[in-house]
Amino acid sequence: MKKMVRIFSLFLTLICINSMEAQIVKEKKFQKAADDIIVAYDKKDEAKINTFIHPELGIYLFATLGSSPYWYNGKNLPIGIDSKIDYYVPVPVNEILKGQRLSTQFKLEYTQYPTVHCETASKQGLFVDTTKVWREFSKLIQHRIDIEKLEANNTERIKELSKLYRKIYDMESKTRKVILVSEEYDYSKVNSYQMSYIFIFYLTYMDNKWHLTAMDFADCPLSE
Repeated sequence: MKKMVRIFSLFLTLICINSMEAQIVKEKKFQKAADDIIVAYDKKDEAKINTFIHPELGIYLFATLGSSPYWYNGKNLPIGIDSKIDYYVPVPVNEILKGQRLSTQFKLEYTQYPTVHCETASKQGLFVDTTKVWREFSKLIQHRIDIEKLEANNTERIKELSKLYRKIYDMESKTRKVILVSEEYDYSKVNSYQMSYIFIFYLTYMDNKWHLTAMDFADCPLSE
């Protein structure tokens, strides 16, 4: 009996060790993905950054439509100077993708996000908060569903949005938001589209890899 207890205890210990090692590997992949994406975006290395985009899910870009945030979905991120975009995004977002530069010197910190309001942030650095699940996108979709029900009551559109809601809600449980707050630029010397003070992107863990699934270019970033 004691031998069986020792064997069972050893078995549980091995499971715990393997789980811890797997988590360490996962975090190293996350840190490298975040760093590589920032560097690739800054250098406008389109080939590199597109390797992080899931071939089926694609990438979602958040932008301001009128006075409200909206989303646009594509299979790649056209950040090269001469590259063409094969899905619609507002012109300012297209300009930002090609012109925006980033600070690449910050080390990732696991901590609370800075307080971000439109073009201001409470601290500089590169941040991820793993203590909460990001639900901003699904809330935005639900808001659109509510608007459709009130304004048009388009059954097919509501079904389409509801299907997207379920997919995104599931994705969010595996997603982390990363916020990069750089030094403030001198607006008199730098084109506004090159201003990289606040940069927000989202990484989702699927198929044993961290994928770039969303970027936030709304006038005021999405928030809980």
